[in-house]
Amino acid sequence: MSGNSIVLGTHVLEAEILPAQGGRIGCFRVLEDGDATEIFTPYAMQPQGGPAYGAFPMIPYSHRIRQGAFAFAGHRYTLPADSTNHPHVMHGVCRDIPWQVVALSKGSLHLRTHYEGHRWPWRIRADQYVELMANRLTVTLSLTNLGTLPMPAGLGFHPYFSATEARYVAFSADVQ
Repeated sequence: MSGNSIVLGTHVLEAEILPAQGGRIGCFRVLEDGDATEIFTPYAMQPQGGPAYGAFPMIPYSHRIRQGAFAFAGHRYTLPADSTNHPHVMHGVCRDIPWQVVALSKGSLHLRTHYEGHRWPWRIRADQYVELMANRLTVTLSLTNLGTLPMPAGLGFHPYFSATEARYVAFSADVQ
């Protein structure tokens, strides 16, 4: 995929993470009897390497902000339209910026990024923890407001599952 990828693996699972590409998990696969079954749609299946592959963190919001405008705490905010969803914005700003490796071990990775710019009016720090265990992938996201004023926020994780009729997906999401 890329010279800047990090591969985590167990005897049955493999995940390739791309810190420079928004902290995206570029591929996630099950290894069995010498074959690899893709769980997320891999990069190679996308025309011209389009964005609809793997999975990425959506921070500091995970939804679409209609017309890029919203009100919060008595103020009106307008965000610049992103190029793919004009005139709306969606999926946050952290999917488009590089993440840095904070810690790496055989089965886990801690990534971090900071954002301060025109696409989100608050300074933020985002952390992503990716862990592969014997039979599962765990992704934990956190967001810290580095400013002094309250901010609205949301987190999400956007997987592009490699769907077939023979597959099903099970997951749990915890809020803390």
